[in-house]
Parts: sequence; C-alpha cells; structure tokens
Amino acid sequence: MTLAELLKSDFERLYGPCNLASGIKHYFFNGGHPVRWVFWFRITSYFKDSFKFLFPFAWLIMRHYEFKYGVHASTGTKFGPGLLVAHGDCVYLYAESVGSNCTFYQGVTLGRSGGGIPVIGDDVTVYTGATVIGNVVLGDGCVIAAGAVVTTDVPPHSLFAGVPAKLVKRLSD
Repeated sequence: MTLAELLKSDFERLYGPCNLASGIKHYFFNGGHPVRWVFWFRITSYFKDSFKFLFPFAWLIMRHYEFKYGVHASTGTKFGPGLLVAHGDCVYLYAESVGSNCTFYQGVTLGRSGGGIPVIGDDVTVYTGATVIGNVVLGDGCVIAAGAVVTTDVPPHSLFAGVPAKLVKRLSD
C-alpha cells in the first residue's frame, strides 16, 4: 500500500468514509486525538525507508506526539492499514507486526518477554489496560478484554479475559 492509502484507511477508521483531503482537514481542525501520532508514525516509517534525509525531522514531530498523547511504538513495527488508537495515554505497541483494522485502547501494552514479541492478526481489538507479552499470536478477529494478561496464543474469533487470560467464548466469524 502507498503512504496515501495507509493514511486514508487510518482516517476512515476514526472519521468514517472520507478521502485523504477531508481526513487531513479533520487532522487539523479536530485536534486532541492520537490520530496525530498515527499520522506522524506513518510518515516517519515511510521516510525511514524512502527519504532518509527527512527521517530525523519526521521522527522529532512523531516524538512530540508520542509524549503529548502517550502512544509509543518502535518504527520497526509494521502496522497494517486502518490502525486506530482509540485513546492515548500509556499505550506501548512493540510487536513484530500488526494486521489491518486493529484497535487499541488506553493503557495497552504489547511487548517483549522471553526473547519473543507478539504478532497481531487482522481486525483485533485490545481493550483498556490489557497486556500482551512474549512470543504470542493474536488470531484474526479476536478480542482481548480490559485488564487481561495474554501470554499464550489466541485463536481467531475468540474473546480472551482474565489474569492469565483464558478463552471466554468463541465469536462468530
């Protein structure tokens, strides 16, 4: 996907159907949302690979929004289209890859443990305060409940909750 297509898909997750121009208009006039971090994360990741001389400038702006909205991620993490960080503040996203149309809420941590990092499938939702650590795979369409601690693989289309997280129910496809 091109950078413009990625940005458009991110804007659509928050603002509904829109083109890139109207998404950028929302960016400037509907402030106060972590979509600004997502926007600059995408720009920084793009410049890291394509326009290395602009990377430091974009990285500084992204770091500003990291601190402003409390959303942190490694620029090495590959995020699919439609990334939505619904609420900022203490969101740490360190994963091998994150699929398309994933949603993360406040206080979510994806991180390293025992030498491995998570792999997140498509259409995954991780609710407030949940922690996903280690070499685990979150299957497509799964939901991680608020406050859950996930240390094992999560099958597709399932709801996991608790500490440690366990299967609560299967979700319909």
